[in-house]
Amino acid sequence: MENFQVVGTMRPSERQQCWTAAASSILFPLRTVLHEPEQFSGNIKNWRLGPASLVYFRSGAVTYKRERQHVAQDSGETLLLTYAVRSDVSFDLNRNSVTCKREQFLVERGNAPSNFSQTDNNELLVLKFDAELLRQRVRSIDRFTNLVFDSSLGAGGLLLDVLRAVPRRVNGSKELMLENVGDWLIELVALALEDKQSVLGSELTSVQHGHVVRIEAFVRQNLRNRELSPQLIASGCGISLRYLHQLLNLTGHSVGGLIRELRLEQCDKELRNPHRRDSISEIAYRWGYSDLAQFSRHYKAHFGRTATETRQLSRNGNSQSGASKP
Repeated sequence: MENFQVVGTMRPSERQQCWTAAASSILFPLRTVLHEPEQFSGNIKNWRLGPASLVYFRSGAVTYKRERQHVAQDSGETLLLTYAVRSDVSFDLNRNSVTCKREQFLVERGNAPSNFSQTDNNELLVLKFDAELLRQRVRSIDRFTNLVFDSSLGAGGLLLDVLRAVPRRVNGSKELMLENVGDWLIELVALALEDKQSVLGSELTSVQHGHVVRIEAFVRQNLRNRELSPQLIASGCGISLRYLHQLLNLTGHSVGGLIRELRLEQCDKELRNPHRRDSISEIAYRWGYSDLAQFSRHYKAHFGRTATETRQLSRNGNSQSGASKP
């Protein structure tokens, strides 16, 4: 277990610097703003569980700012499933804001600038893991982000109970057990997310859900095809065009919106790889865009930065990290 503390004997500037460094080292690069630096104190504990990490935060009022230069430093996409234990928190991503109340939870994606803020003393339980691990269990994670989930009943409540028990049970455990616990927790996350029927639409039956899974899989497999269209998707999935639109409307997506979001994710993943030498236009064309100007508009609207900025920040971060190695 890792343990970080900010205490009253530190100067306000030291508290800010220490809290930012601790949170960044455990979660991902970010900046913190302490609301009352002179009175702020806090504690962070981190348990590594194979493919996942469980993090406990106890602190005064603070805002965690994930800015575009921080996002560009990542080599992959991290997800944070966060429970607000004592008081409300607010989360803002891609201009969408939600409030997560006590003992509710939300899923935070690390692939775009965001703000996470608590205005009172609070405790947080955060499960951190790679987004790809959830995609292996849930076909589309997009519909689960920027939503608040109830943990009073069902799989969400079970997940909270388990996370609370983990610190008391895993100390001294063998590596293999910790790996298995981490895998099981991610399985439980998938169950908790799917348990929220409103995410899928209150009228979505199991048969309709099966169609949605096939639609999303077909779109992912054909993202490079510039001719990908609603008619092609409907034909490929064996359903009518009208039914395709009805199904995606129930999940809160349009056909075009789903295609655009998945293409942007793939482009962003390649742009953040400092070792790639493809031009921005080559990456955009490879993932189905035929109009570079349109890609540029969509990319900036979705991620809050230009593709050029992402590439530059990623390469700068890589060269800086390389220069620090002995």
